Amino acid sequence: MSLLTDDLNMTLSDASRAMGYATPATLQSVKKGRTLPDAARLGAFATRFAQETGCEVNLHWLLTGRDGPFLEELRPRRTASKLDIDIIDRAMKLDVAAKRALLVLLTARDT
Repeated sequence: MSLLTDDLNMTLSDASRAMGYATPATLQSVKKGRTLPDAARLGAFATRFAQETGCEVNLHWLLTGRDGPFLEELRPRRTASKLDIDIIDRAMKLDVAAKRALLVLLTARDT
């Protein structure tokens, strides 16, 4: 559990709360090697963490400590604005020639 506290900068109390334990005692027991972590709680934690931060926790890392802590190394997911979605929706409705012209216009703006 030092993986949670060290790599994710969480206190044992925070990690316990995030995993749905009433007290840090269970995670303390996991940390000392007396018990195994509950896989369902780890999965739920990883899902909540991804929703809140946009970073996907590597469950293999949570269980074994091997590989990196994140599937996507701290690359938050982008959220599309309403304008972005409107632009994409309209672009998808264009015929092939209009899409090519739009791509030329967008590419020219990059240079």
